[in-house]
Amino acid sequence: MITMKSLKRGAIALLLVATFIAAGVFEAAAVPALLGTYGKGEYTSSTLVEINPTTGGIIRIIGQVGHGINGLAWDPTTQTLYGSARESNRNSLESGNHDGDSGSPILVDSGENFIADGIMVGMQVENHTDNSWGTITAVSATTITASLMGGSENDWDNGDSYTVYKLTFNGLVQIDLATGEGTPVGVQGWGLGPTAVVTNIAVNVFGHMYGWTEDGDDLVRINKATGVATVVGDSGISTYANSLAFDNFAILYMINGDGRYYDMNPDTGQAFLMGDFEPGVELPLHHGVFEPDTNIFYGLRNNPWPWEDSTTNLLTANLTSGLVTSTAPTAYDLHTLAFVDLPCVLELNLTYDSVNDELEAAFKVGTEEQAVLSVWLHVYHQEYFLGAAAVPVTDPREPFDASIPFPDVGNVGILATLSVPGEGIACSVWKTVDTGR
Repeated sequence: MITMKSLKRGAIALLLVATFIAAGVFEAAAVPALLGTYGKGEYTSSTLVEINPTTGGIIRIIGQVGHGINGLAWDPTTQTLYGSARESNRNSLESGNHDGDSGSPILVDSGENFIADGIMVGMQVENHTDNSWGTITAVSATTITASLMGGSENDWDNGDSYTVYKLTFNGLVQIDLATGEGTPVGVQGWGLGPTAVVTNIAVNVFGHMYGWTEDGDDLVRINKATGVATVVGDSGISTYANSLAFDNFAILYMINGDGRYYDMNPDTGQAFLMGDFEPGVELPLHHGVFEPDTNIFYGLRNNPWPWEDSTTNLLTANLTSGLVTSTAPTAYDLHTLAFVDLPCVLELNLTYDSVNDELEAAFKVGTEEQAVLSVWLHVYHQEYFLGAAAVPVTDPREPFDASIPFPDVGNVGILATLSVPGEGIACSVWKTVDTGR
């Protein structure tokens, strides 16, 4: 039955959609979003989140990565988010001695039954005598095949001692922007060793990836297809809790845990001292990144240092002046940062002005593809489709605020979705407000 009340609600809905669309609210734009992970690299799994770069607050939790992330980097050439996963759970499954011929590429232990003991392809075997290791490619009852690397001879001699390990992944991962899930890329151990540590990664405007290895405190070049890291050269410095990031001019900076920052030569790996944040104060700006539009550096600092049982702050810094320009508290244990180009941005702040009886909506909408924004009103336990509007490809994002006369009808909700033709809904937002009765 259609009543005067339902007609009034319908009129409200029409007023909302007319005001929003006619005012051009859906023509706002997108800016790079600041993402990060909390949970240090030695934890079982980090969590991908979006961060407010001004307040340090968490805008949204995207999801579990499934790996302990120790570095985060956005590749602008492929629109891909990468993470450096650190081996966090090394379980010893089998130990013994090679009793086959010397110089053998295959491990032989005639007293074992590797298959019955649960040894499988993909695990790792380490030759302690030779200091070599490899990923297992074949297993029989008494033999293990693996291409050894990193040792003096990279083979098996009679009497060599070994251990078989089951590891969590330690290497390069791709991270899904929608779910946060991380997918391993290429080899275990970066091609450097089963427990090699790459704590920071950075990608320049040409798509070339670099990282920092704690094993030698050196710059490494990373193959994005294989996950293999190659040491560029001796940096000549000792590092801890550091950052590695390209600025807007493709200069590669390394900010050390003591506050000193360096210009890194990507061809030789040499570090050239450029300055010192807060001289005399040895506190880090770790796992930082440059904002791609402003070239402002964002880094993380735990107080007190070191970070066990400490709070985490998001800092901004000027590498020209060497000054820390702002500090904001952020999520405990936030550990990595990266600015990314999200496929779409859809934000809504919904409030009610009871003095003037106005519903106040602040939208931020942006997309890198042609999209359609649809809006629904939820009131009196009913939904009203307000309308839809095409959203052009726009950049950068700008806010739009609208105030609409609205009666006190109790709880009111607004649902908005941004969809890409042929691909479905890319992002959505739902907000409620109590207008009173």
